[in-house]
Amino acid sequence: MHRPLGVGLALLALGAPSAVGAEGDEDRVVPAEAPSTEGAREARLDTLASQGSWWDQARVGARWLAEADRAVARGDREGAARAYTAASLSPAPVAAIATWGAARHALVHGDAALALGHCTELTSRWPSHPHAVDCAQLAPWAHASLATDPTHAHAATRTAAMWDDTHPKEPIGESVALAVARVQALHTPEHAIPVLRDLATTFTAPLTGRLAAETLAD
Repeated sequence: MHRPLGVGLALLALGAPSAVGAEGDEDRVVPAEAPSTEGAREARLDTLASQGSWWDQARVGARWLAEADRAVARGDREGAARAYTAASLSPAPVAAIATWGAARHALVHGDAALALGHCTELTSRWPSHPHAVDCAQLAPWAHASLATDPTHAHAATRTAAMWDDTHPKEPIGESVALAVARVQALHTPEHAIPVLRDLATTFTAPLTGRLAAETLAD
């Protein structure tokens, strides 16, 4: 599911002109050197994002994507979330990547509802973007983690089936069903036990059967 963020678009931050043939645009190009403090840098980026040309705004967004990647690498959850939010305010190519990054980041850190919100925004605004496909794969897992709510449990099964229909070589339905059942086993075991029994005896992946049996035993 993971795709590196900022690759390619980072080229926008490496010297693309702020506008083609526009007189005086060179004065608005983001300087290569970073400001001396984080606060000064953020203020500079915010100013350029609000006042600059399309290229300025796109380059600022690419820098925010790069900052998000650095924040993720150093384990700065809040910093990454801020950077993704800032990048999502950029023009469409950058914003779509930033929105996907925010969705993935939210799911990894246990906020499945927020991840679903980001993916809903992405698929509604950019339905043909490659990351819309990524969101189609993310959604069943996010719903599964919220399966204590029957609405999310059904949504997990439904979206996983939709994924399997369009990606028969990369099915996830069985794994998602197991994920839903394991969540439900902690709260509504009467819903989980029939599914776990079925998965423990009829499965495609051996790991699914083993985990289902272990969950039943617990």
